Amino acid sequence: MQAVFETLPNGFYEDLPDVVKSSFGEYMNNLSTEKLSNLLELLHEFLILRVSVQENPDDDDFVDTNKYRCDYFVFEMFESI
Repeated sequence: MQAVFETLPNGFYEDLPDVVKSSFGEYMNNLSTEKLSNLLELLHEFLILRVSVQENPDDDDFVDTNKYRCDYFVFEMFESI
């Protein structure tokens, strides 16, 4: 498992801004168990399938994860659940 996270871009190791940490905490405290489970699945999918494995830029669903910070994707995922 550790080898998977060694492939993450350096931007994913940066500290989140305080406003993001605060908003994240408030958001998580108000989620139901079902939504927390869904979020965990989305985070797992994102880290394992989208970030750690380099995607083919020619694919229709290609997402260039190297140019965004992690908090960008976290908020995008939150809006989807």
